[in-house]
Amino acid sequence: MVRQSKRLIGAVAILVLLGASTAYAAVDAKSYFAAGLQAFRAGNYQQARDQFARARRAGMRGAVVDYNLGVSHYKLGEYRDAKRAFLRVTEHPPMAPLAYYNLGLVAVKLNDPDEAWRSFQQARAASDDARLQALANEQLDRLRPIRPRPADEWIVSLSTAAGSDDNLIEPTLETATTESDTFVELFAMASGPLTGSTLDGVQLALSAYLVRYQDLDDYDMNVLHAELLKLRPLGSWQTELGGRFEQSTLGSNDYLRTLGLVVGGRRPVNEALEFRVRYLFDNLDALDNAYDPLQGTRHRFRTEARWRSPVRRVRLAYELELNDRDDLRDGTLFSSYSPTRHTARIVTDRRISARWNVEGELQYRKSKYNDANVLTDGTQVRRDDDRYQAGIRLARSLDLDWQIYAEYRYTDNVSNITVYDYERNLFMAGLMGVF
Repeated sequence: MVRQSKRLIGAVAILVLLGASTAYAAVDAKSYFAAGLQAFRAGNYQQARDQFARARRAGMRGAVVDYNLGVSHYKLGEYRDAKRAFLRVTEHPPMAPLAYYNLGLVAVKLNDPDEAWRSFQQARAASDDARLQALANEQLDRLRPIRPRPADEWIVSLSTAAGSDDNLIEPTLETATTESDTFVELFAMASGPLTGSTLDGVQLALSAYLVRYQDLDDYDMNVLHAELLKLRPLGSWQTELGGRFEQSTLGSNDYLRTLGLVVGGRRPVNEALEFRVRYLFDNLDALDNAYDPLQGTRHRFRTEARWRSPVRRVRLAYELELNDRDDLRDGTLFSSYSPTRHTARIVTDRRISARWNVEGELQYRKSKYNDANVLTDGTQVRRDDDRYQAGIRLARSLDLDWQIYAEYRYTDNVSNITVYDYERNLFMAGLMGVF
């Protein structure tokens, strides 16, 4: 029986002290193991892997040789082999926390955030070492934006923000007010399965949004929204079918009530890429005579591609919107409220450190109204708008559930009818939690 001395070796992401008593059957195993350490220190990971493997075949057993073999596989990009080695290490309690941590890193490389999340949680729970716990928390923070949730779990989101808008947009006419104001907004959302799971069951989603302006309270808004969906797998698609309800107020008046239909689905292409499609039909009723022109129907067809990695996400989306509203007729004047719209959008976010995340968005919307407006001078002009939007958002995680953020959005709407031209700058900062 030979007692192995303590050695310091480079781990996957940290340096760890491998101190253990390891028994092995032959002197050759000791020589192979020593050669593996020497090769590893020299940066020759392929030779290190081969020597550690020879040590195992020569009879060496225990956490130390398996751990070093796993690290060598990791350095060579042989992540599935590394996983097998680290799983063997988890059978030895003294080194299990470190093995779980490295299994989390392997899962990140294999683009399996579900497994990575579980492994880092196991590392944190099994360790009493403050440094390893801190490193596990750091990795969990990195995964937080894409962290997996059980299929039967409810999600609750809360956010509050304050900001400044330098050109409020009148929501009914979609014209600029040329007035600026500060505001606060609140948002709350809860969604989860009433029966079954989010893969095969009935899901309910509820949300509430309100915004309050400091001076221009005619633009204060409250919105209540609900969706009830039947979810089920269909071949390679995860489908949804159901209804939606929304009711809102504007200023001190009731505004709109919406009843609608939802049909959609999503299909994963691989571990990183997913396609989504959704059709929404809405029937809109005005709750005050002032908003009668907005009554009517709306169809929206959406398609989206989502790609993600452990540190970056990209979303590409397109939407076609068709409207048939009552429009506004006032004597000889006429204004169309029924646009056909095409919207293209790209959103990308990147984790720039353990706690910081940056997100950018670009959007273009083309709106062509179905009928020509009749202006005060009798001129007939069919409204045609091009709207360009850009935004950036910087967020910092406070813990696994809460983050603070700051956001800036710029909008430029160019119309062939001058009254609809505007530019807008909006700044806001807030706090958001997801549970």
